[in-house]
Amino acid sequence: MCARGPPPEPSGTGAGLGDARGRGARHPLLEATTWDPDERALRASGSGDEAGTDLVAFVPGDPDSLDVTAEGLTNARLTAAPQGGTLVLGQAAGPTWSFEVTAR
Repeated sequence: MCARGPPPEPSGTGAGLGDARGRGARHPLLEATTWDPDERALRASGSGDEAGTDLVAFVPGDPDSLDVTAEGLTNARLTAAPQGGTLVLGQAAGPTWSFEVTAR
């Protein structure tokens, strides 16, 4: 696991991951991501089919060294990923959503 500090530059994110995806489960769609190296901030946005659909996105870094802000997502939070890194979790509150993960 990485030492505390700013997260490394991300190589990508995923949204709506999980084995239920192919069995009719609905997930928010990731439409855009941007990385701001000066602010060390990852921004993502997309749309959800309906309120309550789950969002799961991966970002590198320790969740204890990151903050998340969100719009259009309820219960947005960070948790440690099983093999390292951080998962952004939340539920779509409506048709569009966005989040920003920044280093503390």
